[in-house]
Amino acid sequence: MSDGGEVAIRTMSAKARADGVDIRTGHRVQRTNVDEYGAVIGVEADMALGETVAFKARKAVIFASGGFTHDVAMRKNFLSVPVFGGCAARTNEGDFVNIGAAAGAELRNMNYAWMCPIVLEKALNDDPSLIGTFSPSGDSMIYVDRNGRRVTNEKLAYNESAQAFFTWDPAKSEYPNLVLIAIWDSRSQQHSASDEYGRFIVPEGKDDGHVIKGDTLAELTNNIRARFKKYANRIGNMTIADDFEETLKSTIRRFNKFAMEGKDLDFNRGERQVELLFNGPAAESPAMPNPTMYPISDGGPYYAALLTGGSLDTKGGPVTNPDGQVLDHTGRPIAGLYGVGNCVASASARAYWAGGATLGPILAFAYLAAKAANTEPSA
Repeated sequence: MSDGGEVAIRTMSAKARADGVDIRTGHRVQRTNVDEYGAVIGVEADMALGETVAFKARKAVIFASGGFTHDVAMRKNFLSVPVFGGCAARTNEGDFVNIGAAAGAELRNMNYAWMCPIVLEKALNDDPSLIGTFSPSGDSMIYVDRNGRRVTNEKLAYNESAQAFFTWDPAKSEYPNLVLIAIWDSRSQQHSASDEYGRFIVPEGKDDGHVIKGDTLAELTNNIRARFKKYANRIGNMTIADDFEETLKSTIRRFNKFAMEGKDLDFNRGERQVELLFNGPAAESPAMPNPTMYPISDGGPYYAALLTGGSLDTKGGPVTNPDGQVLDHTGRPIAGLYGVGNCVASASARAYWAGGATLGPILAFAYLAAKAANTEPSA
Protein backbone atom coordinates (compact mmCIF):
# COMPACT_ATOMS: atom_id res chain seq x y z
CA MET A 1 0.00 0.00 0.00
CA SER A 2 2.57 2.60 1.07
CA ASP A 3 5.01 2.19 -1.80
CA GLY A 4 5.99 5.87 -1.87
CA GLY A 5 4.56 6.33 -5.35
CA GLU A 6 6.90 3.83 -7.00
CA VAL A 7 4.13 2.06 -8.92
CA ALA A 8 2.70 5.34 -10.22
CA ILE A 9 6.13 6.61 -11.27
CA ARG A 10 7.05 3.33 -12.94
CA THR A 11 3.81 2.92 -14.91
CA MET A 12 3.53 6.56 -16.00
CA SER A 13 7.21 6.72 -16.96
CA ALA A 14 6.80 3.58 -19.06
CA LYS A 15 3.82 5.11 -20.85
CA ALA A 16 5.70 8.37 -21.45
CA ARG A 17 8.67 6.53 -22.94
CA ALA A 18 6.33 4.48 -25.12
CA ASP A 19 4.94 7.76 -26.46
CA GLY A 20 8.43 8.98 -27.31
CA VAL A 21 9.03 11.25 -24.32
CA ASP A 22 12.72 11.82 -23.58
CA ILE A 23 13.04 11.64 -19.76
CA ARG A 24 16.24 13.31 -18.49
CA THR A 25 17.35 12.77 -14.89
CA GLY A 26 20.31 14.59 -13.36
CA HIS A 27 19.20 17.92 -14.89
CA ARG A 28 18.19 20.67 -12.44
CA VAL A 29 16.39 23.53 -14.17
CA GLN A 30 17.67 26.89 -12.93
CA ARG A 31 15.89 29.48 -15.04
CA THR A 32 13.63 30.11 -18.02
CA ASN A 33 14.72 31.60 -21.31
CA VAL A 34 12.52 34.20 -22.98
CA ASP A 35 12.27 35.81 -26.40
CA GLU A 36 12.29 39.52 -27.17
CA TYR A 37 8.59 39.73 -26.28
CA GLY A 38 8.99 38.13 -22.85
CA ALA A 39 7.48 34.78 -23.80
CA VAL A 40 9.08 31.70 -22.26
CA ILE A 41 10.77 29.67 -24.97
CA GLY A 42 12.88 27.21 -23.00
CA VAL A 43 14.93 26.52 -19.90
CA GLU A 44 18.50 26.19 -18.72
CA ALA A 45 19.51 23.29 -16.48
CA ASP A 46 22.62 22.33 -14.54
CA MET A 47 23.80 18.77 -15.00
CA ALA A 48 25.26 16.58 -12.29
CA LEU A 49 28.87 17.32 -13.32
CA GLY A 50 28.31 21.08 -13.37
CA GLU A 51 27.69 21.62 -17.08
CA THR A 52 24.83 23.96 -18.01
CA VAL A 53 22.63 22.96 -20.93
CA ALA A 54 19.80 24.85 -22.63
CA PHE A 55 16.57 23.26 -23.85
CA LYS A 56 14.33 25.01 -26.38
CA ALA A 57 10.58 24.47 -26.05
CA ARG A 58 8.58 23.53 -29.13
CA LYS A 59 5.42 25.11 -27.74
CA ALA A 60 5.62 25.81 -24.00
CA VAL A 61 7.30 24.90 -20.72
CA ILE A 62 5.35 23.07 -17.98
CA PHE A 63 6.76 22.83 -14.44
CA ALA A 64 5.68 20.01 -12.07
CA SER A 65 8.66 20.19 -9.73
CA GLY A 66 7.02 19.92 -6.28
CA GLY A 67 6.95 22.25 -3.29
CA PHE A 68 9.64 23.54 -0.93
CA THR A 69 9.46 20.97 1.90
CA HIS A 70 13.21 20.35 1.88
CA ASP A 71 14.38 23.96 1.71
CA VAL A 72 14.94 24.96 5.34
CA ALA A 73 15.13 28.70 4.64
CA MET A 74 11.85 28.71 2.70
CA ARG A 75 10.10 26.72 5.41
CA LYS A 76 11.22 29.23 8.04
CA ASN A 77 10.44 32.26 5.88
CA PHE A 78 7.04 31.27 4.55
CA LEU A 79 5.23 28.56 6.55
CA SER A 80 3.04 29.95 9.31
CA VAL A 81 4.14 27.25 11.78
CA PRO A 82 7.53 25.73 12.70
CA VAL A 83 8.05 22.60 10.63
CA PHE A 84 11.20 20.49 11.08
CA GLY A 85 10.81 18.55 7.85
CA GLY A 86 8.56 16.34 5.80
CA CYS A 87 8.27 13.38 3.49
CA ALA A 88 8.09 14.95 0.04
CA ALA A 89 10.52 13.86 -2.67
CA ARG A 90 14.02 14.84 -1.61
CA THR A 91 14.36 17.14 -4.63
CA ASN A 92 11.39 19.27 -3.56
CA GLU A 93 13.33 22.42 -2.66
CA GLY A 94 11.05 25.08 -4.10
CA ASP A 95 12.84 25.58 -7.39
CA PHE A 96 9.78 26.90 -9.19
CA VAL A 97 9.09 29.48 -6.48
CA ASN A 98 12.33 31.20 -7.43
CA ILE A 99 12.16 30.46 -11.15
CA GLY A 100 8.52 31.52 -11.42
CA ALA A 101 9.03 34.69 -9.38
CA ALA A 102 12.00 35.63 -11.56
CA ALA A 103 9.74 35.22 -14.59
CA GLY A 104 7.25 37.67 -13.07
CA ALA A 105 4.79 35.24 -11.47
CA GLU A 106 2.45 36.19 -8.64
CA LEU A 107 2.89 33.95 -5.57
CA ARG A 108 0.10 32.68 -3.33
CA ASN A 109 -0.56 30.25 -0.42
CA MET A 110 3.09 30.25 0.60
CA ASN A 111 2.06 29.83 4.25
CA TYR A 112 0.16 26.56 3.76
CA ALA A 113 1.21 22.92 3.52
CA TRP A 114 -0.27 19.44 3.35
CA MET A 115 0.36 18.31 6.92
CA CYS A 116 1.01 15.04 8.74
CA PRO A 117 2.56 13.92 12.04
CA ILE A 118 6.15 12.77 11.62
CA VAL A 119 8.79 11.15 13.81
CA LEU A 120 10.80 14.07 15.16
CA GLU A 121 14.21 12.41 15.17
CA LYS A 122 13.95 11.26 11.56
CA ALA A 123 13.25 14.87 10.57
CA LEU A 124 16.06 16.32 12.69
CA ASN A 125 18.48 13.74 11.30
CA ASP A 126 17.32 14.45 7.74
CA ASP A 127 16.55 10.76 7.35
CA PRO A 128 15.60 10.04 3.71
CA SER A 129 13.40 7.15 4.89
CA LEU A 130 11.05 9.54 6.68
CA ILE A 131 7.39 8.88 5.88
CA GLY A 132 4.50 10.78 7.37
CA THR A 133 2.58 8.97 10.10
CA PHE A 134 -0.65 8.59 8.16
CA SER A 135 -2.05 5.91 10.43
CA PRO A 136 -0.89 5.87 14.09
CA SER A 137 -1.52 2.29 15.16
CA GLY A 138 -2.05 1.02 18.68
CA ASP A 139 -5.21 0.91 20.77
CA SER A 140 -3.24 0.98 24.05
CA MET A 141 -1.38 4.07 22.85
CA ILE A 142 -1.69 7.78 23.68
CA TYR A 143 0.00 11.09 22.88
CA VAL A 144 1.05 13.28 25.80
CA ASP A 145 2.74 16.67 26.07
CA ARG A 146 5.90 17.56 28.00
CA ASN A 147 3.80 17.60 31.17
CA GLY A 148 2.42 14.10 30.69
CA ARG A 149 -1.11 15.14 29.66
CA ARG A 150 -3.15 14.07 26.64
CA VAL A 151 -3.85 17.07 24.42
CA THR A 152 -5.50 15.62 21.32
CA ASN A 153 -7.44 12.80 19.68
CA GLU A 154 -4.65 10.49 18.49
CA LYS A 155 -6.76 8.90 15.74
CA LEU A 156 -7.68 12.03 13.80
CA ALA A 157 -6.99 11.95 10.07
CA TYR A 158 -3.37 12.92 9.47
CA ASN A 159 -3.77 16.52 8.26
CA GLU A 160 -6.07 17.34 11.17
CA SER A 161 -3.91 15.40 13.63
CA ALA A 162 -0.89 17.52 12.69
CA GLN A 163 -2.61 20.72 13.81
CA ALA A 164 -2.31 19.72 17.48
CA PHE A 165 1.45 20.32 17.37
CA PHE A 166 1.01 23.95 16.39
CA THR A 167 -1.21 25.23 19.17
CA TRP A 168 0.13 28.69 20.13
CA ASP A 169 0.28 29.88 23.75
CA PRO A 170 0.09 33.70 23.51
CA ALA A 171 0.87 34.21 27.20
CA LYS A 172 4.13 32.24 27.06
CA SER A 173 4.87 32.99 23.40
CA GLU A 174 5.55 29.36 22.61
CA TYR A 175 4.24 26.25 20.88
CA PRO A 176 3.73 24.03 23.95
CA ASN A 177 2.83 20.95 21.87
CA LEU A 178 5.51 21.29 19.22
CA VAL A 179 6.86 17.92 20.35
CA LEU A 180 4.42 15.31 21.64
CA ILE A 181 5.27 11.91 23.03
CA ALA A 182 3.54 8.76 21.81
CA ILE A 183 3.45 6.16 24.59
CA TRP A 184 2.38 2.52 24.24
CA ASP A 185 2.68 -0.83 25.99
CA SER A 186 3.67 -4.39 25.07
CA ARG A 187 0.16 -5.15 23.74
CA SER A 188 0.44 -2.48 21.07
CA GLN A 189 4.07 -3.37 20.41
CA GLN A 190 3.12 -7.00 19.84
CA HIS A 191 -0.09 -6.55 17.86
CA SER A 192 0.13 -3.09 16.24
CA ALA A 193 3.70 -2.98 14.92
CA SER A 194 3.95 -2.22 11.20
CA ASP A 195 6.35 -0.52 8.81
CA GLU A 196 3.55 0.85 6.62
CA TYR A 197 2.31 4.46 6.51
CA GLY A 198 5.21 5.81 8.56
CA ARG A 199 4.05 4.12 11.75
CA PHE A 200 6.25 4.67 14.79
CA ILE A 201 5.44 1.28 16.36
CA VAL A 202 7.74 -0.84 14.22
CA PRO A 203 8.27 -4.62 14.12
CA GLU A 204 11.29 -6.28 15.69
CA GLY A 205 14.26 -6.13 13.38
CA LYS A 206 13.21 -2.86 11.77
CA ASP A 207 14.95 0.46 12.39
CA ASP A 208 13.76 1.49 15.84
CA GLY A 209 16.34 4.15 16.68
CA HIS A 210 13.50 6.58 17.37
CA VAL A 211 11.88 4.28 19.95
CA ILE A 212 12.48 5.02 23.64
CA LYS A 213 12.10 2.05 25.99
CA GLY A 214 11.66 1.45 29.72
CA ASP A 215 10.74 -1.51 31.89
CA THR A 216 8.81 0.85 34.19
CA LEU A 217 7.17 4.24 33.74
CA ALA A 218 9.93 5.70 35.90
CA GLU A 219 12.63 4.31 33.61
CA LEU A 220 10.70 5.38 30.52
CA THR A 221 10.37 8.91 31.93
CA ASN A 222 14.11 9.14 32.57
CA ASN A 223 14.86 7.96 29.05
CA ILE A 224 12.37 10.40 27.52
CA ARG A 225 13.96 13.21 29.54
CA ALA A 226 17.40 12.22 28.23
CA ARG A 227 16.15 12.18 24.63
CA PHE A 228 14.65 15.67 25.03
CA LYS A 229 17.96 16.88 26.45
CA LYS A 230 19.81 15.45 23.45
CA TYR A 231 17.79 17.60 21.05
CA ALA A 232 17.11 20.57 23.33
CA ASN A 233 18.99 23.14 21.26
CA ARG A 234 16.99 22.16 18.17
CA ILE A 235 13.51 22.12 19.74
CA GLY A 236 13.48 25.45 21.53
CA ASN A 237 15.02 24.05 24.72
CA MET A 238 11.86 22.12 25.55
CA THR A 239 12.20 19.98 28.66
CA ILE A 240 10.17 17.30 30.39
CA ALA A 241 8.29 18.58 33.45
CA ASP A 242 9.59 17.53 36.85
CA ASP A 243 6.28 15.86 37.69
CA PHE A 244 5.94 14.18 34.27
CA GLU A 245 5.85 10.63 35.66
CA GLU A 246 3.11 11.30 38.20
CA THR A 247 1.02 13.23 35.70
CA LEU A 248 1.50 10.47 33.13
CA LYS A 249 0.25 7.88 35.60
CA SER A 250 -2.87 9.98 36.21
CA THR A 251 -3.35 10.42 32.46
CA ILE A 252 -3.10 6.67 31.90
CA ARG A 253 -5.63 5.95 34.66
CA ARG A 254 -8.08 8.38 33.07
CA PHE A 255 -7.53 6.97 29.58
CA ASN A 256 -7.92 3.40 30.85
CA LYS A 257 -11.27 4.29 32.40
CA PHE A 258 -12.38 5.71 29.03
CA ALA A 259 -11.17 2.57 27.28
CA MET A 260 -13.11 0.30 29.64
CA GLU A 261 -16.30 2.32 29.14
CA GLY A 262 -15.77 2.88 25.40
CA LYS A 263 -16.18 6.66 25.59
CA ASP A 264 -13.36 9.22 25.39
CA LEU A 265 -14.83 12.13 27.33
CA ASP A 266 -11.82 14.35 26.58
CA PHE A 267 -11.31 14.06 22.82
CA ASN A 268 -14.03 11.70 21.47
CA ARG A 269 -11.50 9.24 20.09
CA GLY A 270 -12.99 6.59 17.83
CA GLU A 271 -16.41 8.17 17.38
CA ARG A 272 -16.06 8.79 13.63
CA GLN A 273 -15.75 6.13 10.96
CA VAL A 274 -12.60 7.69 9.54
CA GLU A 275 -10.87 7.21 12.91
CA LEU A 276 -11.56 3.48 12.76
CA LEU A 277 -9.85 3.46 9.37
CA PHE A 278 -6.75 5.15 10.80
CA ASN A 279 -6.62 2.91 13.88
CA GLY A 280 -4.18 0.45 12.33
CA PRO A 281 -3.71 -3.22 13.26
CA ALA A 282 -4.66 -4.35 16.77
CA ALA A 283 -5.22 -7.55 18.71
CA GLU A 284 -8.54 -9.16 17.81
CA SER A 285 -9.17 -10.18 21.41
CA PRO A 286 -9.68 -9.26 24.10
CA ALA A 287 -11.37 -6.12 22.89
CA MET A 288 -13.06 -3.11 24.43
CA PRO A 289 -16.33 -1.38 23.38
CA ASN A 290 -14.36 1.23 21.43
CA PRO A 291 -11.94 -0.52 19.01
CA THR A 292 -9.53 2.43 19.06
CA MET A 293 -8.93 2.26 22.83
CA TYR A 294 -7.60 -0.43 25.15
CA PRO A 295 -6.30 0.06 28.70
CA ILE A 296 -2.55 0.62 28.89
CA SER A 297 -0.91 -2.12 30.95
CA ASP A 298 -0.09 -1.70 34.63
CA GLY A 299 3.31 -3.28 34.02
CA GLY A 300 6.11 -2.75 31.53
CA PRO A 301 7.82 -2.81 29.23
CA TYR A 302 6.73 0.58 27.90
CA TYR A 303 7.68 2.38 24.70
CA ALA A 304 7.68 5.98 23.45
CA ALA A 305 8.50 8.07 20.39
CA LEU A 306 8.84 11.81 19.88
CA LEU A 307 6.47 13.23 17.27
CA THR A 308 5.98 16.62 15.64
CA GLY A 309 4.00 18.11 12.77
CA GLY A 310 5.54 17.81 9.31
CA SER A 311 4.64 18.49 5.72
CA LEU A 312 3.71 16.00 3.05
CA ASP A 313 4.61 18.94 0.84
CA THR A 314 3.92 22.65 0.66
CA LYS A 315 1.02 24.36 -1.12
CA GLY A 316 2.50 27.66 -2.21
CA GLY A 317 3.95 28.93 -5.44
CA PRO A 318 3.07 30.81 -8.61
CA VAL A 319 -0.60 31.46 -9.26
CA THR A 320 -2.14 29.62 -12.22
CA ASN A 321 -5.47 29.61 -14.02
CA PRO A 322 -7.49 26.40 -14.62
CA ASP A 323 -5.43 25.69 -17.76
CA GLY A 324 -2.22 25.74 -15.72
CA GLN A 325 -0.99 29.01 -17.22
CA VAL A 326 1.20 30.90 -14.77
CA LEU A 327 -0.14 34.40 -14.05
CA ASP A 328 1.79 37.61 -13.47
CA HIS A 329 1.03 40.32 -10.89
CA THR A 330 -1.74 41.74 -13.10
CA GLY A 331 -3.47 38.37 -13.48
CA ARG A 332 -2.36 37.91 -17.08
CA PRO A 333 -0.80 34.64 -18.30
CA ILE A 334 2.96 34.62 -18.79
CA ALA A 335 3.26 33.43 -22.38
CA GLY A 336 4.64 29.92 -22.72
CA LEU A 337 4.81 29.16 -18.98
CA TYR A 338 2.68 26.54 -17.19
CA GLY A 339 2.74 24.87 -13.77
CA VAL A 340 0.88 22.04 -12.04
CA GLY A 341 0.99 20.21 -8.72
CA ASN A 342 2.64 21.30 -5.49
CA CYS A 343 5.03 23.70 -7.23
CA VAL A 344 2.15 26.15 -7.80
CA ALA A 345 -0.45 27.69 -5.49
CA SER A 346 -2.97 25.03 -4.50
CA ALA A 347 -6.66 25.69 -5.09
CA SER A 348 -7.34 24.05 -1.70
CA ALA A 349 -5.65 26.84 0.30
CA ARG A 350 -5.67 25.63 3.93
CA ALA A 351 -8.17 22.82 3.38
CA TYR A 352 -7.34 19.14 2.91
CA TRP A 353 -10.28 17.78 0.96
CA ALA A 354 -9.58 14.04 1.28
CA GLY A 355 -6.96 11.39 0.72
CA GLY A 356 -5.50 11.95 -2.74
CA ALA A 357 -6.00 15.71 -2.53
CA THR A 358 -2.58 16.19 -4.14
CA LEU A 359 -2.73 13.37 -6.69
CA GLY A 360 -6.24 14.11 -7.97
CA PRO A 361 -5.63 17.77 -8.79
CA ILE A 362 -2.23 17.24 -10.40
CA LEU A 363 -3.67 14.57 -12.71
CA ALA A 364 -6.61 16.79 -13.64
CA PHE A 365 -4.63 20.02 -14.03
CA ALA A 366 -1.76 18.28 -15.82
CA TYR A 367 -4.25 17.11 -18.43
CA LEU A 368 -5.70 20.61 -18.79
CA ALA A 369 -2.24 22.19 -18.96
CA ALA A 370 -0.99 19.75 -21.57
CA LYS A 371 -4.14 20.27 -23.62
CA ALA A 372 -3.76 24.08 -23.44
CA ALA A 373 -0.02 24.01 -24.12
CA ASN A 374 -0.62 21.90 -27.19
CA THR A 375 -2.66 24.73 -28.73
CA GLU A 376 0.32 27.11 -28.45
CA PRO A 377 2.00 27.91 -31.77
CA SER A 378 5.07 25.86 -32.56
CA ALA A 379 8.38 27.67 -32.22
